[in-house]
Amino acid sequence: MRGNEARYPTFEEPMKENPMEPRISAIERDVSLIKDQVAKLSIGQAELKGDINNLRTEVKGEINGLRAEMKGEIQGLRAELKGDINTLRSDMGTLREEMKGGFAAMREEWKGGLSALETKMMRWFVATAFSCAALAFSATRLFS
Repeated sequence: MRGNEARYPTFEEPMKENPMEPRISAIERDVSLIKDQVAKLSIGQAELKGDINNLRTEVKGEINGLRAEMKGEIQGLRAELKGDINTLRSDMGTLREEMKGGFAAMREEWKGGLSALETKMMRWFVATAFSCAALAFSATRLFS
């Protein structure tokens, strides 16, 4: 056929479906899948919330148990510390009394030593005075 010859009109077959129908059905299928997945997520979220609440309860229980245990240990340590402090106080009182006794003994010893020293000094002074007097008398006898 040449370009200017008549042709028989050929009619295209009418479409069986609307071209938007497959797209709409794909979108509907995707929406239903998304809905299913969201439903699964919400179920998983509810289970997760339950697990979190259970864990929270367990942790609170453990914390309360540890708190009670620590309170008991602190009370025990406090009682032990009070006992140690009281022992230290009594030991300090005993040490104080021993020191008082030691100081008193040293005072008495020093007093005795000072008395003996005073006695020796007095004897020396008297002996020196007598020696000087004897020397003076001897000198006067010698020179007179």
